Amino acid sequence: MSLDCALCLPIRTRGRRHTMKFIFFSLLLLAAASLSSETVVAGDTQSSVRTSVVEVCEFAHTTRDGASCSAVGIVMGGTSVSRKLTTSELPEKWPVILPGGSEIGFFRASSVGLRSTGGSVPRNWDLYLIELQGGGERRITNMEFYDCYGMSVSPDGRDIVFSAMLNEYPNDSYFELRIIPAVSIPPGTKRFIGGRVLLHNGTHNILPVFSLDGKAVLYIAKSRRKRTLTEVINPFRGTVLFKWELCLLDIATGGVRVLDVSTNPIEGHRFLSGIKQITYRNDGQTQTVQY
Repeated sequence: MSLDCALCLPIRTRGRRHTMKFIFFSLLLLAAASLSSETVVAGDTQSSVRTSVVEVCEFAHTTRDGASCSAVGIVMGGTSVSRKLTTSELPEKWPVILPGGSEIGFFRASSVGLRSTGGSVPRNWDLYLIELQGGGERRITNMEFYDCYGMSVSPDGRDIVFSAMLNEYPNDSYFELRIIPAVSIPPGTKRFIGGRVLLHNGTHNILPVFSLDGKAVLYIAKSRRKRTLTEVINPFRGTVLFKWELCLLDIATGGVRVLDVSTNPIEGHRFLSGIKQITYRNDGQTQTVQY
């Protein structure tokens, strides 16, 4: 072997190695791109949705007669493209993806009432389920004269907990927590179907969240509070007259634990996976608490 060939051998070897590395990483990038674009995957018995790339949303929708209302749809992961799932022209809200990813739960109003301060407000909400690919809509409740404020589905997908209030007597009614099996009702049902009451205590109990084991419900209790002495002396200072409580309800016993109390809104509450902790936002600040 000549000296020139001996010098060229390592260079050629390194060139082949770099070529193989380039091909390998190119294949990885192509595989990642195909996974990110795939939103629905065919399973053994039903199609399931990758919830990491598909999100449910609530967005403004204009009806055929020009009215504006909220509608339920999905947003494709990594984009701002939304797609309306339902065909109804009535207002819809509070969409959540059910465990397994094949259906979405949401509320739909059946009428529109008038505000005492002017304008209109959707009324008489009911719970529905719809297949993520569209169609296959199922009605779960028949609750005339009820308003709703948030829902959550049990980890096994069998039960739905939600917040509801009788709107016939708004000054004497409060949002209560109810639970109902995720079973559709027959078309044309006239009788009241709203599950059973989990909690009714003269406080607005809203935004329920099932625990990871399905045995408890995390929720916000919102109630009026008394004015402090400073507020009585100076009514223009500290006008917030509500208090927010982060509470945990044991479904089996009905016992309630208050985890935090604040004069500022508590929101974004959820259970952390793998540890017995809850995270939430209090006045915009993220906090955690053991349970």
